[in-house]
Order: sequence, then C-alpha cells, then structure tokens
Amino acid sequence: MVARFTIDGEEVPSEAVARRAMNFGQPVSERQPLAYELSVSMREIPELLDQAQVRTARELQEDAALGDEDEIAAELRVLGWPTLERLAERHTSLLIRYIRTYLVDELLDSVAQTPASSAHYQLNSVDEVELSEDRLIVRGQSYRS
Repeated sequence: MVARFTIDGEEVPSEAVARRAMNFGQPVSERQPLAYELSVSMREIPELLDQAQVRTARELQEDAALGDEDEIAAELRVLGWPTLERLAERHTSLLIRYIRTYLVDELLDSVAQTPASSAHYQLNSVDEVELSEDRLIVRGQSYRS
C-alpha cells in the first residue's frame, strides 16, 4: 500500500496509527493536538473504498427514491452512479466531496488498521480532503496515544 502518514511534521508508519474509535472529532483537553496528513495514491482509492462505495451508492439511491437526495447524490445520479475510477478520471471535484462526506471514515479505517491500544497516534479529525497531482490528501488533528 502506498499510503503515507506525516504527523507533527515527521513521516510515521501506518502501523503506528489508529483512528480514534470513541469521541472522534472531540478535543482531548489534557493532550496537545498534532497535525497529521495522510497521502494515498489515487490508484489505490478504488481498492480501498470500492465495497464502501457500492454500499453507500445503494443507500443514497434508496434515500433518493424516498425523496431524500442531497446535492452529491443528485450529481452522482445524473452521471449514472459512476465508479470511483470514473470519478477520479473525469469528476475529481465531485470525487473529493463524495469521499469527504460519505467515505472518509472507511478510508481512515482501511489505512489505519492498528488497534488503538497498540497505536502510537490516534487520528481525531478530518479537516481537509483534497487532490494533489495523483494523490488524495487528508489533513486533520491527531493525538499521541
């Protein structure tokens, strides 16, 4: 896997990182937050997220049938519910919004699989998702375990 973590300015192996399971996004008052950046090759995104994407697309289609469709789902529907590969090729802005809104938890779980009890760092937020050249970049805050 070609996923790279940088935490507090230093590259960290993915085996040292976990997603905070409880209270994700909530500050930890007794600890100093550390900025992290996750960089994943766009070639790896379909493999990491295909199952989650299929499930999410099905749920969005079911919601739309009930009259509950957001802007992202409407755009995906108009495009014929494209694969992640097709979104990456032709609709990168929509891909970024789709991942940020619906798939970022699955992305973090797929690249930070270490149990929290064994991790040196715990990811605590997702503040930015962007595309840079051929890499998906996720930034947020983390804490030392």
